[in-house]
Amino acid sequence: MEFNFNTMVKHVDHDKHLSKTELLRLALHRTLTGYSGDGKYLAYLFIGTSAVPIPVIIDTGSDLTWTQCAPCDNCSAQPTPLFDPAKSTSYVALKCPNKKCKLYKSDGCNKRLPGTTCTYNRTYGDGSRSRGDLATETFWFEGVPVLRVLFGCAFHSYGSVVGRGTRILGLGRWDDSIVSQHDVHAFSYCLPTFDSNGTGRLFMGYGARAPPGAATTRLLRYPGALNSGFYYLRLQGITINGVPIPINSSFAFKGRKDGSVGLIIDSGTTITQLERITFEAVGQELTSQIGLQPTDGDLDLCYELPCADVGGIQFSKIEFVFEGAALELPSQNYFLIEEKNGMVCLMMVATDSPLSIFGNFQPQNTLVVYYLTNEELSFVPYTQCDDM
Repeated sequence: MEFNFNTMVKHVDHDKHLSKTELLRLALHRTLTGYSGDGKYLAYLFIGTSAVPIPVIIDTGSDLTWTQCAPCDNCSAQPTPLFDPAKSTSYVALKCPNKKCKLYKSDGCNKRLPGTTCTYNRTYGDGSRSRGDLATETFWFEGVPVLRVLFGCAFHSYGSVVGRGTRILGLGRWDDSIVSQHDVHAFSYCLPTFDSNGTGRLFMGYGARAPPGAATTRLLRYPGALNSGFYYLRLQGITINGVPIPINSSFAFKGRKDGSVGLIIDSGTTITQLERITFEAVGQELTSQIGLQPTDGDLDLCYELPCADVGGIQFSKIEFVFEGAALELPSQNYFLIEEKNGMVCLMMVATDSPLSIFGNFQPQNTLVVYYLTNEELSFVPYTQCDDM
């Protein structure tokens, strides 16, 4: 039977009754602290025979799916009950030796005696840590069971792994992700706008498809590299009102096969991070066109708002040109207007890393389809995710 399901998607802060500016400040803090899973979009599923609800962050930049489990030492507060494996008859903790333990980045049976439980240990950029047992369990996606999903059952959680950021659905191309474990040939998501209570959808299987003629580009990969599970795209250019922006040669991947350069698309990162030379070129051209005075703000590039009606600002048309596909961004997908603070900020930042990240703020209300068998990705902009 072909793997197939779909489920609802919402922004992690959808019910906090915050303004768009407040929501984006949270997202910016999470981006800068380096915790890739936090503050993003949630898919809703149930786990085990006890059917415990667990909203999980959809993260194409992560491998292992994991959730906090009971009993949990120092674990973060969460709005739904902890999953208790003792109450589920379908829960199976992996015992050493087990070949599935070697699928994880580090062998979970290393230096462990035969018959002991296989473990995992995940550390994030801000020092936060999640560790526990590797196990298999039944996951339920809107009533559809997926058997023997490899996941991490976290009995220890430290640092600023907070609130709803305590469960991750790993959608990367590493061997231990759910899409690799179950030979998923395609998946897609449509993310609602940041500041709405709207819903989107996550599809896996034959429901994940774009309409004929959709803009499509290649998914690149680097087998054997540490970052081999990321989804790389070849960025050929950026235009602002048709003016081409010079981009760094690192986007061409020339001479580097270790996955440390270029651009990845990551649903678990909010704000797009561009290699610094390219970001500065974007900023220079944008400043010359927008006719507003640059000012200091939380982000790398902000402008003073005029006293006149904001609606009179002529926002530039920004287009990301990928190999074989161009994605035009509406202004609400790259600018944050802070009327209270009298400024408007570009929702992109510079990074000193040669690896750039295309985050989830830019493709809001855009259907993004990953064709894993064909190694292609399609964009369908201006999609009403609420209607899917």
